[in-house]
Amino acid sequence: MEQALEMIEKVKGKRRLFTITAFFTGLRGKELILLFRNWNSLRKKDFEEVEVIETGFIRRIKRSYLTMVPKQLAEQIEEWRCGDRIVENLCKEGVKISLFRKVHVAVLSKTMMPHEIDLLQGRLDSILVKHYVKHLREIAEKYWRAYKEFLFLFS
Repeated sequence: MEQALEMIEKVKGKRRLFTITAFFTGLRGKELILLFRNWNSLRKKDFEEVEVIETGFIRRIKRSYLTMVPKQLAEQIEEWRCGDRIVENLCKEGVKISLFRKVHVAVLSKTMMPHEIDLLQGRLDSILVKHYVKHLREIAEKYWRAYKEFLFLFS
């Protein structure tokens, strides 16, 4: 956790927002790039303090159907044509996006069941996703309880 927070502190500007978003979503690098590039066209659902974003990113073997971010972070994100190599460039500076995926699991494990975390990490097939969509409000509340202590990162 401390290592992830130190990595965020290294980054400035729009790339910092990219890195903070990685911390709060646990998305893979390519999924983050798609999130920023398509931000204006992605469907979003507001659940009090949490914004649920329908990503629908389906690649050959990896997928992400939806993600969540605190509403305050969602308000700061804007569509941005970030480069294809942003993750590589951050890695060269010592910022490993893959670590944020592991931190995401650790943070959420305080309040969520493994299958709920799998939903946010894109490890469920579409049939199961449809089942859990019915419980999005509850999952969003659990997400908020897990992540609200980290709001200082973007204030």
